[in-house]
Amino acid sequence: QMLRGESAAILGISDRVVLSASGESDDVRAVADMLDPMATMMDLLQYNERKELEIWSKETHTCGICFSEKAGTQFLHLGGCVHAFCTECMTEMAQLHVREGSILELKCPLPDCRTEVGASMLEKVLDEQSYERWARLKTQQIMTAELTNVVFCPRCEESGQDVACLADTPENEEDAPVVTCRKCHYMFCAKCLGVAHSRISECISEEDRMLQIARRKADSTELTHAEKRSRQRQQRGGQTCEIGPEDAVPQVDIMGNVSQDCEPLAEGDEILQVAVGTKEKHEVIWTKSANRLADLEKALENLPPLVLRYRKSAKDASQRLRRKMVLEELMTLRAIKQDSQACPKCSVRISRSQGCNHMRCTHCDTHFCYRCGKAIDPDNPYSHFSANGCPTFDREEVARIAAEERQGNVDQELEALRRQFGRQEDLFARFVGGLPRAPFRERRANDTQCPVCRQWNTRNGN
Repeated sequence: QMLRGESAAILGISDRVVLSASGESDDVRAVADMLDPMATMMDLLQYNERKELEIWSKETHTCGICFSEKAGTQFLHLGGCVHAFCTECMTEMAQLHVREGSILELKCPLPDCRTEVGASMLEKVLDEQSYERWARLKTQQIMTAELTNVVFCPRCEESGQDVACLADTPENEEDAPVVTCRKCHYMFCAKCLGVAHSRISECISEEDRMLQIARRKADSTELTHAEKRSRQRQQRGGQTCEIGPEDAVPQVDIMGNVSQDCEPLAEGDEILQVAVGTKEKHEVIWTKSANRLADLEKALENLPPLVLRYRKSAKDASQRLRRKMVLEELMTLRAIKQDSQACPKCSVRISRSQGCNHMRCTHCDTHFCYRCGKAIDPDNPYSHFSANGCPTFDREEVARIAAEERQGNVDQELEALRRQFGRQEDLFARFVGGLPRAPFRERRANDTQCPVCRQWNTRNGN
């Protein structure tokens, strides 16, 4: 106890300690073992930190998330800052963001801190599979943020592998950036991620790429090479049938296959060609090799007689079930695409539930416009809406907010934007409808001039 309480006074230590390298001493009892003062200082600081944490763990603290009082042993320090929260809350937060892919939100929950959570803390609360997913997402986020030409091989992604490839910038803006995967040697376009092609105009849509992936999944069977060649020879030519004025036109799914039996076609048969007329005289209006699958339904809307060339399905019951599951997955992806917008930098699709068109990607922290999909300035994001014609709020969102206001609900974000930009109903009408702007008025005291339209506006606040 004397050493703990009185040793500093006995040694003459007051407000500071001076460390210096040990030298020779006349006292034979003195041992010179402090050769590096900096290393000794770090040892002292680490020891002090361990002792403070030991004392802190024996006390009771309140979690800043769930506001429950728990022992210090049930808390975790975040690693990037000095704050700590209970293990239960941090585990739930980490699992949620890793599962949803929003790893940029793995930050200190305190609004005035928001320091990134350390990897050591995540390793304590995540299982092995979740931690590997976080590490993979973190690597992708760093690479796509720092290197603009980095893309991931789409063929390797289908097999659950992340292989980064560096795309060269083409000399001509009309040329497509072609990349070769260093692992599977698949050549693809870095812009649309489809099969390699020479011109930007040849890029396929995201929907067509999803269809190609779905078809590969549906057609992937464990047949031998000889069996696959035999099946291809049997199905290459296809069969032809004529749909008369009194006959029912077959219904097809989004993969171009017959969705239900329709004599002489059966469920699963693949439509190869559609022609208007009879077998003796007809005009081809759609072929699978030259047209988009999305146009097949329009081609079948023509009045009979029609001539269809089709390929009989060779799938057994288990293969049809597999194809149905892939089709359901594809329809889900199509629904997601229709109700979301892709980030212009990392291409992660983001869905907006409500609010304005200013969006921030939680994967790469890019700010962009939900209406046009273009990246916008993070320091002054709303300048995009005054300069490029996109409305700050969509018409449907304006109607929803107006309905909530009539019920007494006030949107805080909307009120802040109104103080800055005025009534959004009027701005939307001017952006979309091309209505004339408000007439200019004379300058008044405490007015500020709009930098875009030069209108004088009353200043709110300082």
